[in-house]
Amino acid sequence: MNAFTFPYEAVDQWIKTFPKLRVLGPLTPTSADYARVLEFRMEWHKKDAPYLMDATQLEIEQTLQLDERSLHFALESDGAIIACVRATPPPLELSALSEEFCVRAAAYSGYYEFSRLCTNRSLGRKALYASMLVVKAAQYLFSNQLAKGIVGICRDSRVTYMKRLGLHSDGFPVWLEARQGNYELLYASKYELLNFYLARLGEVLNERPREALREPETA
Repeated sequence: MNAFTFPYEAVDQWIKTFPKLRVLGPLTPTSADYARVLEFRMEWHKKDAPYLMDATQLEIEQTLQLDERSLHFALESDGAIIACVRATPPPLELSALSEEFCVRAAAYSGYYEFSRLCTNRSLGRKALYASMLVVKAAQYLFSNQLAKGIVGICRDSRVTYMKRLGLHSDGFPVWLEARQGNYELLYASKYELLNFYLARLGEVLNERPREALREPETA
């Protein structure tokens, strides 16, 4: 164990304290659970992000073959999908959404784009499960030397939430007409993420060991 493998090993041990929880992935279109994950995501889109189902967005999805080229990760509890995320190599979806994002994306060569981070609305600790999923997806990418880091975009109203997952914002929002909102570019290198989770795990283990290592009753 060293400083850069410890976060993964500690998270693996932490997840084991949630006996109902199972990590799925990486999934591809030929994987057994792939259709279930996309079904969960589609239902989330209908309720929380219908703009991801409009004609312009679907054209981008088809042109770039985003789902087909991506690795998909999910969390399952009691047999039900409760969270999912998509990890995509270049060409990136964000580059097709605006000229400005296309220019900025050039700075993140070798990064995977994380998108479609969805969590069950009924979960009481969504950030907890999202963190688990992001770090497990990153673990696979980094340990297999697939990515130098991760990049993505989100609405400006969700930037604070995404920073809790270890991502940085470049601080320059871009208005996306098709989505009727300001979006910011988020990013983190492999080593920035590893250091972030190392620090966070240290805080958890030192300050709140019992709470952190117990499955919440509402989960």
